[in-house]
Amino acid sequence: VMALAGTITVSKLRCEDPQSQRRVVLRMYAGLAAALVLDFFVTTGDLASLPLALRAVLGATLVSLPLFAGGMIFATSLARSGEADRAIAANLMGAMAGGLLEYVAMITGFRMLVVVAGLLYGVTLLQFLFSRPSAGVSVQP
Repeated sequence: VMALAGTITVSKLRCEDPQSQRRVVLRMYAGLAAALVLDFFVTTGDLASLPLALRAVLGATLVSLPLFAGGMIFATSLARSGEADRAIAANLMGAMAGGLLEYVAMITGFRMLVVVAGLLYGVTLLQFLFSRPSAGVSVQP
């Protein structure tokens, strides 16, 4: 649901200027980084001491924010690629690799999974910074 919400949010944004588009995407990555930092530093013990309703709302928010930001980043990347079939195939491969990496959390803990996710999104940020949109593609993040 949050990935879909991210995609819908991106569809509402309109940036004609390439520099504006770049700034918007960098803000998406900054939001993702902030969400991952929050997930890393706010422990389940911190949430456990809160009243039930607040614990549920904050817990759901902490889990959902990276999904929302990731959905926005994926939608923007899909628009930049110009080849939807390849982008979606890469996304599916990434989802499978992410599922496998989740098992690492059983050994290292959830906090280290957040670090791994941050590193992987860092790689995608580098790819964004050093690539150009496909020829003839109008990006509407």
